[in-house]
Amino acid sequence: MHKSPTITIHIDPEKDAKLLWEFLNHPQFPQLRTSNLVMHPHLKESVGKENFEEIVHAYTKSFYVEHAQEIELIYKQSKNLLEQKGSLALQELSRLMDYEWVTGTNYNAYISILTVSTFDDGIFTYSILGELYKRNAVKKSLLSVGIHEISHLIFFELLKPIEQKHRIKLHQDGRYFLKEALTTAMLNTETFRSILETEPDPGNPEIRKLYITMPHDANILFIEYIKGLIIQSKIDKVPFTTLLEKLVLNTHAIEKSLNEKRALWNKHGSAIFKDVALLAAYEASIPFANKGD
Repeated sequence: MHKSPTITIHIDPEKDAKLLWEFLNHPQFPQLRTSNLVMHPHLKESVGKENFEEIVHAYTKSFYVEHAQEIELIYKQSKNLLEQKGSLALQELSRLMDYEWVTGTNYNAYISILTVSTFDDGIFTYSILGELYKRNAVKKSLLSVGIHEISHLIFFELLKPIEQKHRIKLHQDGRYFLKEALTTAMLNTETFRSILETEPDPGNPEIRKLYITMPHDANILFIEYIKGLIIQSKIDKVPFTTLLEKLVLNTHAIEKSLNEKRALWNKHGSAIFKDVALLAAYEASIPFANKGD
């Protein structure tokens, strides 16, 4: 039996400064530039200056010094939670995704002052702004964020052979919507909510109002559709890769509509939820072919 991976927590202001700079200039996520400048107004005042990158680095380092005690407390609490429930949560992720890690696998988690948590190969960040400013609408922890991000890494690993088999490649918007809806659906199952001690999570803002229409059926949230598939697949003993293959084929079939949704979000962001016409356009359900049955 393969052992669950370990998660090691780090505090690295220099690494976080580089990441903040990257997302202030990321062409694919313009809304993250806006949200980070809102949460860090001192940086907003310096946009356009020649030495803006240096200012971002200096600001990040000073932020870590100013909030050193609070950050250290978050670090210790996160470490304790990982020791208590990390293995159990990873085992549940393994069960849901039919995935086993190579013995000795370790993930590195970094405390971050970005407005979102991010992931890369074997690395994920944990945004502490919600804890620092008590703004978490849904209770989250480094462990729950870690499971979220690790599930993405597994998703991309399992996605490759499916794309090769069908000679397709999901567009970045299709990949984004699918991975976020899939992870949110998994973490909203009763077992995961019990382990992580979390309330129902609506997921990233972009997927909270993403509806699909099944053939001869009513509209349903994409997240709820996937959650139902996950639960039923476990009852029917259907391999996770079979479930994922079905989702990939269906997502590929509606990518044009997903591209339009993403373009709308990138243009208006959370303002969509405050405008009746924009919200109606974003909520407009996408016909789902239901391939793979």
